[in-house]
Amino acid sequence: MSRYRQQQFDKAATTYQGHSSVHQHMAAQLLSKCLSFVNNPELAIGLELGCGTGNLSVLLHSQWPKVAWIHSDFSILMLRECKNKLLGNFPAQKKVLMQCDAEARYLCFKQISTVFSNAVVQWFVDLKKHFTAVYALLESEGTYVLSGFEDSNFPELQSLLPSRTYPKVGHSLTEALDCAKQSHFEVLHSSSESWIENFSTSLKFLRSIKNLGASLGNSELIGQRRLLANLCKEYDSRYANSDGIYATWKPWYLILKK
Repeated sequence: MSRYRQQQFDKAATTYQGHSSVHQHMAAQLLSKCLSFVNNPELAIGLELGCGTGNLSVLLHSQWPKVAWIHSDFSILMLRECKNKLLGNFPAQKKVLMQCDAEARYLCFKQISTVFSNAVVQWFVDLKKHFTAVYALLESEGTYVLSGFEDSNFPELQSLLPSRTYPKVGHSLTEALDCAKQSHFEVLHSSSESWIENFSTSLKFLRSIKNLGASLGNSELIGQRRLLANLCKEYDSRYANSDGIYATWKPWYLILKK
């Protein structure tokens, strides 16, 4: 993951939780979907990539209290938020938190029973490289449980932004499945959904994205108030509802087996 993206998540560490409704929803969905597939040996080691502020981390400790969990994130300030949350909820349970770039070609772990990542891989340029690295660290018949976002995420916003101003983020479910299979994973489950979030105005929506550590990046809109104002005016007009405006998240879910 880029240094720029790391800095954005560091800045958002204290605001992330209040704007992460979809990420909390996805964490609950991941846990629900994986219960039929993930075993729970008492001495298992579990790894969470991109733990953020701990939305999924808390669910993992609650569901599997005897697993030795390793929680990792590229942002040291996100890790701090996750650590505080886990210490407050599970002071006696085994846990390790460490800074780690989940996009790295070689992840510094071995013989992991289960790997989880929630709303992380959409940031990765080379998804196949990531799957290959995770496959290598899993023990035989280990599982990788993950969620991500389609590259068509926020279709309303994308319809208003020329492609040159907004580098797309995400991978289609079809691409994710292809990369998983090319990395020799067996696919146990795959699904996707559309999740609508309402905001009072489009400006509030864009600020919410920023408070999650995501943004328009080096978009031509940044620093140009007139262009941003025109975008918001058009969004408010075209995508209005009874609550103000809406934005559509497009998450997908995978459960993979080595």
